[in-house]
Amino acid sequence: MALVVKSNSKKRWGVSLRFSFCLHKKDRPLLEQIQIFFKGVGGITDGIDDLVQYNVSAIADIIHVVIPHFEKYPLLHLRNEKQMLLTQKYSDFRLFKSIAELVYNKEHLTEEGLNKVLSLKASLNKGLSLNLKQSFPLIIAIERPKVYEDSIINPYWIAGFSEAEGSFYIKIGKSPHTKTGEQIGFKFQLTQHSRDILLMDRIADYFGCGKVEKVRGDMCCNFSTAKFIEIYEIVIPFFEKYKLKGSKALNYSLFKEAVILVKKKEHLTVDGLNTFKIIRSKINK
Repeated sequence: MALVVKSNSKKRWGVSLRFSFCLHKKDRPLLEQIQIFFKGVGGITDGIDDLVQYNVSAIADIIHVVIPHFEKYPLLHLRNEKQMLLTQKYSDFRLFKSIAELVYNKEHLTEEGLNKVLSLKASLNKGLSLNLKQSFPLIIAIERPKVYEDSIINPYWIAGFSEAEGSFYIKIGKSPHTKTGEQIGFKFQLTQHSRDILLMDRIADYFGCGKVEKVRGDMCCNFSTAKFIEIYEIVIPFFEKYKLKGSKALNYSLFKEAVILVKKKEHLTVDGLNTFKIIRSKINK
């Protein structure tokens, strides 16, 4: 969910909103299904690096289609009458909704209304740009909506989260300790912004395995497991029960096929290792 505040050549400030998300181009059919689900609003465009993007930018569509969906199916769950946070996107959604309502009611066209928009934007996603901070130095960010942290209880949510943020890796490296001279490894990983590291901890608790660590200068964090026994006994059974969709399902299928091959020790033969390499060549393409 994005918000843009910019000035034109006459130094008049305008506000535009966008609900969007990206997938690899091989998942265009999945985006098309999502667009149909959202009553056909918005559009799908090709992006860079083999990505495709679904965007909804018309304020009426955001107010009447997008926001009602996330009001009905919120980015959190309820327990004991408390709101339990799944990711920080829930707080971003509440801020985004408040801004959308201001824009829909044309309140942003007044100085007071624009200042309200900027105060909300200051707490949304990455906050105000340097240009906006310099142009509006007196803007004070409002406090982000508070929700409580708690354990994740819905495995279907984890499966859906994995559809977007999960990766299945198969590795082959040289090894002097094996008959084939090569060593095989697997890894399942989920990645999120570091502000959601508590979410990664909850996922690790749910699976009862793996580790959580910050990466990329502490901007991102990962939950991952590379232990074969954890992948075979925990990760594979989970995704067999809670199915993935789209191209990620194909990657998982190849991943599972390779795991089973190793479990049967077929990779210890030349023919088995060649089969393993063929599977590896197909995953994540």
